[in-house]
Amino acid sequence: MGGGSSGKKFRGKVEKGLENPYSCVVLAGARSMHERRAALQAFKDGDVRFLICTDVAARGIDIKELPFCINMTLPDSTQIEDYIHRVGRVGRADTMGLAISIVSAVPERVWYCTKKGYKPWFEPNKKNTKLITEGGHTKWYDEQALLKQIEKRLGGKKVVHLNDDMSLPASLKKVQYGQQQGAGDGTLSEVMQRVEQLKPTVQVLADLEVKAQRSFLNLNKRFKIIK
Repeated sequence: MGGGSSGKKFRGKVEKGLENPYSCVVLAGARSMHERRAALQAFKDGDVRFLICTDVAARGIDIKELPFCINMTLPDSTQIEDYIHRVGRVGRADTMGLAISIVSAVPERVWYCTKKGYKPWFEPNKKNTKLITEGGHTKWYDEQALLKQIEKRLGGKKVVHLNDDMSLPASLKKVQYGQQQGAGDGTLSEVMQRVEQLKPTVQVLADLEVKAQRSFLNLNKRFKIIK
């Protein structure tokens, strides 16, 4: 399980999410069942603020009054249905939830390992950074095309975009996420406070995504595999 911003191992009840704004645990297939259960319970109990998940958490998990879900990437074209399950973790049992997806504006070249147990990103070289069609372990990932598939799956309904400053559009501002529909007085000041709390996190994640892609492009240039 992950720790806070210092990278130390999570110590259960010794630390509290409220005391560390970056406290987190991980829920992924590579973890043991015991670790998964402990991570989920720590998040439910409020001992950590963030639950970092793979699609192993996309289905069958119910977290009461979960206000936000942030997708770092969209599911690929063979798993569009997973988007429905991911965003379905929020807004359950008549509560309001907000799901945000960070979507690249251009196609990205990403790792796509076809060899079980092999992790080429730890030792990138001229061979493994080639496209899978060239015998390597990378592929092009077009999230704009994936977004269109998702909107089609949603019956043609367009996914609402955040404003350029990462704030919510006006159509979504008068909502209290994580609460029952109609709960509270719904004042704009309370809503804006929630928006302001979430905005820096979304901005940091977006910046990290840009840095990661730039590093990968620089690596491609280094090995001269960009034609």
